[in-house]
Amino acid sequence: MSESEILHNQAENLLKESKLIEKLSIFGKVKISGSFSYNLMTQPDIDIYVANINVKETFKDILMSIVDDEIFKFGVFQNLLKKTKPNLPYGFYIGLNKKFDDVKFNVDVWVVNDLDEIYNKYPKKEVALINYLESENVTKQEREVILRLKKYKQDMNLPLKSFQIYDAVINHKISTTDDLDKLILANS
Repeated sequence: MSESEILHNQAENLLKESKLIEKLSIFGKVKISGSFSYNLMTQPDIDIYVANINVKETFKDILMSIVDDEIFKFGVFQNLLKKTKPNLPYGFYIGLNKKFDDVKFNVDVWVVNDLDEIYNKYPKKEVALINYLESENVTKQEREVILRLKKYKQDMNLPLKSFQIYDAVINHKISTTDDLDKLILANS
């Protein structure tokens, strides 16, 4: 089993044992996103969206629920209703963490009006890439290359987002670290 598969299984077990998705579902429609949903994890990080038209009340209720459960520790929370950061959705952010199987997991919970809001922050080209990553069409070779390049990004401390790696592999057919370095230079 690969490191990514082990991490994904640990994340699944964390969500199952904590019943976090079940608990969040009480407050609205829930969607898991990011590398966990793509099965491309290289870091212990899980992104979850909760949609409810009453964003502020939902945020408060979720905070109280998490405090009452005492399962997760709070890292931070932010009000993003004023949209001060262009690549983040309108709503509230709750950063949680939990040590599980000797791994410190970060769980990012985004409380938004509507799940479509998740994609409003991305250009259409990026939404198409997200849809592809969430589909079962990602090939074994693409998955292996993405995981290898994400690991390289981490090891080299490259200032890239995982999404840039996904784009490089899927849309630009990058398959080596040299090609990735060349693409980075060409776009800087």
